[in-house]
Amino acid sequence: MMTKRLTRGLALGASLAAVLALAGCAAKVPAPRPAETPPAGLVLEYKMPAGRILRYRQTEEVREISDVMGQMFESVISGTGADSFRSKGRKDGHYLLEVTIEDMSLSRTSPQGDFKL
Repeated sequence: MMTKRLTRGLALGASLAAVLALAGCAAKVPAPRPAETPPAGLVLEYKMPAGRILRYRQTEEVREISDVMGQMFESVISGTGADSFRSKGRKDGHYLLEVTIEDMSLSRTSPQGDFKL
């Protein structure tokens, strides 16, 4: 009985010492900086030269039909927008962008009246 306790105690002590030793070694090694690690696998990246302009246009429309106590109500909301992104080159590994909202509109048609913005 005494031998089993001693064996368990030694095994537990050895395991604890091994974990502490590995943790101590890991703590002494500095973690690699993200800029120093080579990319692994597939890397998707914009390669946008300075001065290049990307333009995006978005449009959405939402139609809502409500039944309130047997009465049907329909409203339609429409929105559009146009944005541009101009590259101003790179700094510290990041792209500098000039963002311009070129156009934005919103309209709502409902039984309560029309609204435009």
